[in-house]
Amino acid sequence: PTTTTTTTAIQQQHINAIADRIDHLARQRAQLLSQVADIDRELEKLEREQTTLSRKQQTNTSTTSIRSSQATTNQPVAFVHNATELNALVTFFEETSGSTWYRKDYWLDTSISVCQWYGVTCWANGNDADDYDRGMNGSNINLSPSLDSVMQLVLPLNRLQGTLSSAICQLSRLSWLNISENALSSSMPACMMSSMPNLTLLDALNSGLRGAVPSMAQSRLSTLQLSEPMIGSGSFGWPLDIGSAASLSSIYLIRFNLRGGLSEALAELSDLQALKFLYLDQPINGGFHGPFPPEDANSRAYSVLKNINQLSLSFHNLNCPLPSHILNLPNIYSLYLQATHLHGSIPTTMSIQLVWLVLADNPKLRGPLHPSLFTSNHTLGYLDVNNCDFDGALPFELCYLPYLSVLSADQNRFDGQLHGCLLDTSQSLSLSSNRLHGPLPASISVNSPLA
Repeated sequence: PTTTTTTTAIQQQHINAIADRIDHLARQRAQLLSQVADIDRELEKLEREQTTLSRKQQTNTSTTSIRSSQATTNQPVAFVHNATELNALVTFFEETSGSTWYRKDYWLDTSISVCQWYGVTCWANGNDADDYDRGMNGSNINLSPSLDSVMQLVLPLNRLQGTLSSAICQLSRLSWLNISENALSSSMPACMMSSMPNLTLLDALNSGLRGAVPSMAQSRLSTLQLSEPMIGSGSFGWPLDIGSAASLSSIYLIRFNLRGGLSEALAELSDLQALKFLYLDQPINGGFHGPFPPEDANSRAYSVLKNINQLSLSFHNLNCPLPSHILNLPNIYSLYLQATHLHGSIPTTMSIQLVWLVLADNPKLRGPLHPSLFTSNHTLGYLDVNNCDFDGALPFELCYLPYLSVLSADQNRFDGQLHGCLLDTSQSLSLSSNRLHGPLPASISVNSPLA
């Protein structure tokens, strides 16, 4: 029974890590789609210039009609709305060029609930999240609120342009806001961090928002996702007062102006006891420099790392060795250190629950991959050591990793023969530009994912 329970836990960790990797790849895909959207915007520029005035006129007419129907008692609207939130959504639509959105289904139609407008989700019957969850799970809860209290506003990749103003803060019960992959051109309203007590998720990756992130001293966010041209005005390039946002469990800062020593910077997050996911990819101007924090119970920086499940420092100029305790962090299961100027040999052991390990594009990482690196772990599913300087034989112990589905080891100096077992267990195997020799395995098992 103990063995079964342990195996089940390992499988669940593996499933969770795969889901997180899928999410990571989906974001990369979204970035590519954003580039395509930029091309579309350029192609449509002349047509948009021709139609802007007429569309604005139509929008103004619709908005005047909405507000006049609210203000005039003898012209009631067909649906009883929360007037404050309705006005906030109408203002949001106007200021983000709603007439040119890709999807704007039912927006400005006041004969129905705003909960039916594209991208809008409401709380259940004006009640709390528990009511909403019960309703979604089939309990007898009315999911059509009598007064529209907006819970989620999710409009990624929808060609939002223009300004995000403080009107958004009138959605006082908003819990999720996703405006990623758009073309806004304003700063973030300060009230989003100070006056929205229910806001737990903010995804503004590649949204176009710019300027300094407002103080997070009063923020109740659990998930923060930001990218350039936004900047952090706090120490080390962090968003101001991020260390006071005690509810944060996930931080994604992509192409941010992070700087300074890694240990000192991580110490700023030591009060974030819930922090589990820390993605700090592709910093501008080099990002953090090494070394890694020492394994010290009194180290504030190490106290952050030892609680982390997923860590990405890819493309930071760490320029230091990879210490053994980083591969053996007690709760880590995904570690991304691509192109971080690591050097020296790789440790000989890794955490028993590590599932994803990316060390690609560190050409000064050298030496063999020691067999004990893989005998200490039975959960590894993704290993990327492309473009390093590893040599020696590929350890046969790789064959004993039951979940290893991707092995990417191009452009190293591995020699010896290719183990046939790798062909039988891998879904993706890439070993080009090495020094392998000898015969290819005679066959691939019919049960192999490669087959």
